[in-house]
Amino acid sequence: MQKGIPVSLALFCVLAVLTAGCTYEPPARVVTPTPEIVYVTVLVTPTVSQPSMETTAPDFQGILTVSAQAFTGTATLNLDGNDTGTLTQSTPFTVRLPPGSHTIRVCVESVCDTEVVQITALKSTTIDLSSKLSDLAANTKPSVKVIDTTPASNQILVNVEFSNPGQDDLTMTAVVVCPYQYGGGKLGSGTASGSGVARAEVPAGGRVRTIVTIILPDDIGTVYVGATPTLSNFQYSKVVQK
Repeated sequence: MQKGIPVSLALFCVLAVLTAGCTYEPPARVVTPTPEIVYVTVLVTPTVSQPSMETTAPDFQGILTVSAQAFTGTATLNLDGNDTGTLTQSTPFTVRLPPGSHTIRVCVESVCDTEVVQITALKSTTIDLSSKLSDLAANTKPSVKVIDTTPASNQILVNVEFSNPGQDDLTMTAVVVCPYQYGGGKLGSGTASGSGVARAEVPAGGRVRTIVTIILPDDIGTVYVGATPTLSNFQYSKVVQK
């Protein structure tokens, strides 16, 4: 038979434990916090691109026709900065364009002019440039004119301008006749005229001014030019390349 622990010994052990201040503390419990879930609502608005008029179906465009029914020559045509070829009495030009303002530039040789047209969606626009082209053609021939006249002592200075709208460099000449009045000198008073020759080499599509000096008699006194000098014997020829 097994013997138990004496009562005195057991009491001693209990007292020893209480005296030493020994206590039993269970291990701390680790608590993991539950994460908070936040719900966010995002509203997305779809973007719808609007097509431009130029990229839409041609049904929304207008039609432009450029003609020259009464013009017998040939003109070059440019539309909105783009060369489109030639325009004649028998070959009108037709094109589809977006609505709005468009610029037509026509040239007869080196003489040009512009015309602005308005295009409306779903409509046809026709423009005839016969009158404009005829005016341009009238200015395509070489010409000469007097700009001004200045009396100076015993001479008259006549400012002459040559115009060459063609495509070749030209040598141009003209005879200038200038009537004038004089008085106060040894020759008394009266009317007379002097002449000179204007000459210049004018580049293609260019203008050149030159001064014609008409020499007057000595001691003629005061000179007055009342009438515009006349031009005659106007001639021109291609510049000979050396």
